[in-house]
Amino acid sequence: MRPFAACAVGVAPSVGSGMGLGSSEAPPANAATAGLPAVVCGASFRALPLRWHQSGAPSTPIIGGEVPGNTWSWAATPRWVGNLVKPLPRDGIYIWVDLIRPKRGPTGTPLRLPLLLGQATVIEQEGAPHLPEYRIEGRYRRQYDVILGVDFGRSSPPPRLRRLADRVLRTLVLPRWVPFPRRSSC
Repeated sequence: MRPFAACAVGVAPSVGSGMGLGSSEAPPANAATAGLPAVVCGASFRALPLRWHQSGAPSTPIIGGEVPGNTWSWAATPRWVGNLVKPLPRDGIYIWVDLIRPKRGPTGTPLRLPLLLGQATVIEQEGAPHLPEYRIEGRYRRQYDVILGVDFGRSSPPPRLRRLADRVLRTLVLPRWVPFPRRSSC
């Protein structure tokens, strides 16, 4: 597994990176003085099991003190998931995390780490109506909303796959985002 490239809060990871797509490149040494926008980082996973992969370091800019975009992160057993263009293998697991800060502030049930499958609502995977998606939604502190999904490649994932998904969920790292003006972020 390649080491996860950290996202630097305060400077954009690269001028050419897209909104919320992130980059695995480190910011230039003089980025703070280059007039690049400040950014917030997406979720990541630490110490993934063998044969697991994760997305690059997602980020999105802070514009006028607001976070208008979102970040999208994932960890999966297939090397590339491409928003599940191809179906997951039968023993495949895809965990995705979307961090969003609505204009009026985060809402919903407060979330505490670790997030586990037992906390999830089971829905159907988009585009795969007979496959389950375990969905967890809520707010992390007063910083942002979290939408997390765990997708499996079979309709009834056995206990060993659910345990493996929980093991990976325990490695989830939710970053600290800058606070709203005149509000605490914690």
